[in-house]
Amino acid sequence: TGYSFAGWSDTPTSSTASYTNSQSVSNLTAIKDDSVTLYAVWTANTYTVTFANGGGTGTMENQSFTHDVASALNTNAFSKTGYIFAGWKEGTTTYVNGESISATANMTLTAQWTPISYSVKFDANGGTGNLANQAFIYNVAQNLTTNTFSRTGYTFAGWNTAANGTGTSRADGTSVSNLTAIKDGIVTLYA
Repeated sequence: TGYSFAGWSDTPTSSTASYTNSQSVSNLTAIKDDSVTLYAVWTANTYTVTFANGGGTGTMENQSFTHDVASALNTNAFSKTGYIFAGWKEGTTTYVNGESISATANMTLTAQWTPISYSVKFDANGGTGNLANQAFIYNVAQNLTTNTFSRTGYTFAGWNTAANGTGTSRADGTSVSNLTAIKDGIVTLYA
């Protein structure tokens, strides 16, 4: 199993065949009534591991494995905006980046991705009050926390990514997603 027949050899430890299968031979010995033993020569099969990006971007070369010889998987070269690489998967079997495996067949390993988490920090921008940071997961939309800040003589008009209001505006309680693709990033919204 895992090997291909490569022919026959007249020595038991040879990795090179002296004769092919079904080769016509004669005069293998000159001794009367002697017998000649031929030993099977086996070549380990090679398998190809193909890497699929799992919705990410980039390219990776296929990797060759020899039957029953452990080798480290190539390091992931794919990327996916807003996600971190979480390993490889084939069927129900998972592998970590660079894990040493022994391949016994051709395989396609698909990249697995975990969305990053980030938070939104609310800045009163001259107002008063407290409003806790809000946690987000990339690619999951949710409504912004309703404003609880106040400012004497002013009416709250919404949120902006710039303190002077020249950035991107967001209405109070509006649904948002993907405000940053940086893991554990903090996005500040100013009243």
